[in-house]
Amino acid sequence: MASRQRLSCSEELSRPSDGPEDLSDLQEVLGDLHFLRTASEGASFVAGLAMERMRCSMAFAQLYDADQREFVVLHAVGPNAADAVGFRTQDRDALLSDAKRRSRAIMINGKDPRVRKGRWAILGGAPRSILVCSAMHDEKLFGLLEVAHTAIDAAFRKADENALACMAQAFGAFLAKLGPDGVREAMPIKR
Repeated sequence: MASRQRLSCSEELSRPSDGPEDLSDLQEVLGDLHFLRTASEGASFVAGLAMERMRCSMAFAQLYDADQREFVVLHAVGPNAADAVGFRTQDRDALLSDAKRRSRAIMINGKDPRVRKGRWAILGGAPRSILVCSAMHDEKLFGLLEVAHTAIDAAFRKADENALACMAQAFGAFLAKLGPDGVREAMPIKR
């Protein structure tokens, strides 16, 4: 795990449409995460922030249940969000397995064979492009953030990859601060 590269949230990026941007403003907003008290509040905060920043149509904030080796949807944004909360995906799922081993975001086409339709089908949409990143702290996996565009003409940019990695890193640190009991309390009932 020593080969993991940490993303500096102050890396300068350029967006074709907006000009130069750095992630220091995002880091400042993410500081508000530490005023929240529960994993559910934190999941809602980071998913909402990702949706706003990247203009996505769907999102998942998931916790990692190490005992069951599953990712559990804690917060979802999309047409059937309430139905998706509590959905569990085995950690051997091809996309999530790739994502859990990296500290950087993975950007893929919705038609990629690693996409399992389960959680996306329940949410009520067909993702055209997906961005996923593990939420880690001190090389320990706490969860994942996933965002998706459903519009044909929508796509993620490199700036979005870096922003989601920064958000996931902050979410991982927040979950670590809550400790195992705080994370376990937030786990939705197994479905």
